[in-house]
Amino acid sequence: MSRYLIAVGGTGQHLALAMTRLVHLGAVRPDVSLIAIDPDSQSPLPKLLGEPGGLQGEAHPLKNGSVFAPFDLAKFGETTFDKLFIDAQHPREQEVFESMFDADMAGIPVHKGMYGTPCVGATVFAEGANGTGLQNLLKPLGNAGQVIVCGSVVGGTGAGVMHKLVGEVRRYYKGEMYGVFMLPWFTLPASSSSQGAITDAILSRNAAHGLKYFYEHTIPQLTLSLLVGYPGTEAYSVLRPLQVTDGDMGEHPHYLHLAAAWGLTKLSEQHVAHRGVKACTVAHNTDQEGWLLDEPWEAGKPLREIIRAHRVLLKLLEFLTKEVQSSLLDYYSGWSLTQSRAAWGDDLHQSIKNTERETKQQKVLVQGMLQGWEFIAKQSKFCVDWAQRLFPEAYLRLREGDPLLDALMGGPTQCWAELQRMWKGKPLAAKPHGRHTSYDIAWHHAQCILQDTITRGRG
Repeated sequence: MSRYLIAVGGTGQHLALAMTRLVHLGAVRPDVSLIAIDPDSQSPLPKLLGEPGGLQGEAHPLKNGSVFAPFDLAKFGETTFDKLFIDAQHPREQEVFESMFDADMAGIPVHKGMYGTPCVGATVFAEGANGTGLQNLLKPLGNAGQVIVCGSVVGGTGAGVMHKLVGEVRRYYKGEMYGVFMLPWFTLPASSSSQGAITDAILSRNAAHGLKYFYEHTIPQLTLSLLVGYPGTEAYSVLRPLQVTDGDMGEHPHYLHLAAAWGLTKLSEQHVAHRGVKACTVAHNTDQEGWLLDEPWEAGKPLREIIRAHRVLLKLLEFLTKEVQSSLLDYYSGWSLTQSRAAWGDDLHQSIKNTERETKQQKVLVQGMLQGWEFIAKQSKFCVDWAQRLFPEAYLRLREGDPLLDALMGGPTQCWAELQRMWKGKPLAAKPHGRHTSYDIAWHHAQCILQDTITRGRG
């Protein structure tokens, strides 16, 4: 049975993107299914979550990256909060609305977000909670093995929706349910002082009220919760607040997303070890700030070694798709048939031969294989670049005393030597029925590189 990650709002999507990368890297088990909830599915952040590194649909590491609104967008369309709340056929609703909400709240375009206003988020969710769209999203949770709800208590969508959403989930799921509640992890520029703008003071206020509600009402419904945020006392190399421009809807990678992802993978075992505890956090090691790189993740390997393996993969795939591409295509075009395959790998040739016996079709297969390697490299780069934004190179230390990475800088001869060693005796066997695709060959040989690199370590 799958673990379900329910990501709410912008911060929830940031955590979902961190989990997406960790699953793709192989640090986290690939049994996580995503339900992402936010009214805006068209800004850069949800679009990135929908196609991380070009992956989408069933190929998405979290099974699905689509973002769903917490209310019926098809019914209400692009609308403001007051239009959603007030029924023109019932004039008294205008009076009720004005007694509860101010003019700034009235004009919030709720199809784009809740603009740091939890009371708007909670009211909108109350409107959509019983809708068929949301209920259809939650019904599959009845067969879940574990459910984790994540988001922030500082904004509008997460802070307004998460608490009530937990209750809705309980209509279908009675098993272990965990919460990941993000405290402030970013700051806004002091210039965000115009009327209706979100400020650091508003975020702090939201966090205070959100935590109070969390302890009084939400905790009893959860097995165990994780609270993660910047403590606001001192800035460290990796643990520091990130300044975000008000209205910037793209991704803002932060170390705390990684810390929260690591914490949520540990919640179940923490519950077993400390059954009387209802809330916990992740303690940052200020003396060894790269400690999360050396912790064994669900795959049983340190993240540092997994990232290193993908760096090796990137270097070798770049070599294959840029420096060797023409030689491979020439060989399978029949122009260089006198060339010895030992110069570029008998095992790769055997994979191609096991898939396509016809010489004339082998070039087409190789063209697709090269495109597959380019796509695989794009996915690895999507993950490795993210990790490098979280940690300075001094903490990653991937090149420090690493004979393999040093050797790959030596040029084509050394790259081919390493590839032949990694692929030796590991061609992709022919299918008993049907045949493999070009991407199957590309994926198989890319996985051989990763497995060999991780297994051998630094030597």
